[in-house]
Amino acid sequence: MDRVLADFSENYRQNCANKTRPYDGIPDELSVLRNRGVQTAVVSNKIDFAVQQLCVLYFDGLFDMAVGEREDVKKRG
Repeated sequence: MDRVLADFSENYRQNCANKTRPYDGIPDELSVLRNRGVQTAVVSNKIDFAVQQLCVLYFDGLFDMAVGEREDVKKRG
């Protein structure tokens, strides 16, 4: 299981942006909110490194904080 997870993580690290993009208009709307002083954040069930990568790729500077799934964040379910 550890090996499969490690393989998946490495593959996902290299390919997490494949076929992924923001919905039309979302970056523009986030810019409007930021210009109005609204704090913005992402909380995702995606693995944290992917959240960080995707936020830089598609939303650079548009979020005050971004958090994905990681060991030090307790999950609820």
